[in-house]
Amino acid sequence: MSAASSYERWGRLRTHADADSLRRALVSEDAGGVHQLGLTADVSLDLLVQGSPAQAPAAIPVFFNGNVPAREEKSGPFFSGGRVGPAVSPVFAAVSDPSVDRDPQVSLGWYTGFHGAEVTEAVLDALRALSDAWQRELVLVGGSGGGFAAMRFAALLDRPVSALVWNPQTDILRYNRTFVDAYLRSAFPELFTEDPPADEWLPQRSELGAIAGIDLSLTTTESHDPSRIDRLLYLQNVDDWHLSAHAMPYALAHGFQDIGTGSRIAGPDHVIQAASWGAGHAPLTHDLLVSALAEFLQGETPALEIARRTALDASCDAAALVRMPKDLRSLAPGMLTDAKAAHDPSASAVAIELPDGAPEPGYGGLRFGLTQVLGDKRGQLAWFQHTLRLEYAPEARWSGSELVV
Repeated sequence: MSAASSYERWGRLRTHADADSLRRALVSEDAGGVHQLGLTADVSLDLLVQGSPAQAPAAIPVFFNGNVPAREEKSGPFFSGGRVGPAVSPVFAAVSDPSVDRDPQVSLGWYTGFHGAEVTEAVLDALRALSDAWQRELVLVGGSGGGFAAMRFAALLDRPVSALVWNPQTDILRYNRTFVDAYLRSAFPELFTEDPPADEWLPQRSELGAIAGIDLSLTTTESHDPSRIDRLLYLQNVDDWHLSAHAMPYALAHGFQDIGTGSRIAGPDHVIQAASWGAGHAPLTHDLLVSALAEFLQGETPALEIARRTALDASCDAAALVRMPKDLRSLAPGMLTDAKAAHDPSASAVAIELPDGAPEPGYGGLRFGLTQVLGDKRGQLAWFQHTLRLEYAPEARWSGSELVV
């Protein structure tokens, strides 16, 4: 809850003094609506429950939200799963991020908390209350920033729990700096430094996280252990930059092995699966999510089987799996020495010619981008693409700049 929160659309609202009170309320057949656990005098953790625990199947989904578009125009709380939840289960829950609820300038907070509140413990208390009251495995569900939260809390929760995520961040500081700074500025104003030099931004923000005592990364074994999650199904869109920036560092840090067809596993029920279902950071489509989550909730099919079925679904481009990252450094010297680039000013385009034997763009994630340089200034003219022809907006080029592929 914050001063701008609105609850009319969510039905009944109940406030609890502690987790025991929440647990008792969840046992009742009439548990639907929003349940609140106080964090500060002004802000609460809001938990939405839909359906009756008596109807609960083998496992119950709990949704975490990612970025809230046009946040400043909306009032919290913000709950994900409104369409997917009813399609996969007669009962589900969703958690709203209090860092987003309390400040209209923050659209993404990763559920990592803010100064003066024990957000992590409150979320864990709410999840324990759900698990204890309903005596079912919880499946934490989320995409992007919500995926970060789902994996983080699944590894922290001392109850039967699994996670299904798509395109998650695995290191907050590898995400867009504008969103990161908006969150950190609001959450920890006394520690926040405005606009540090570019080469100092990462160490400064890392130090802020350490002082504040918040987990900014899931890619270190000290802060995160995926083996503590009963089952993990991590779906990653191939054409999303999160593949190389977030999925691969997570896979390497925790020993996931490449077994081909876009699958990396730490066992048949701990799977990172690449698939191609849209452009860029596109969320998992409704039909794919409903299909995968419904089967995952039943707990009878290995995560690897669900993952591969998703990647090979007719709505996905199975051929795109060749773009899974591969180590191409051994090919780099020949490519960089013998490749050519020709500029066509009339078409505002650069054509690239690779030497014989070089892989096609897209293989192993091979991409090309176009940068312009003028003195000490550098700017991106064409973002990295799986193509040998890079086009740019002529008005974006600085007069006299040098073009670099």
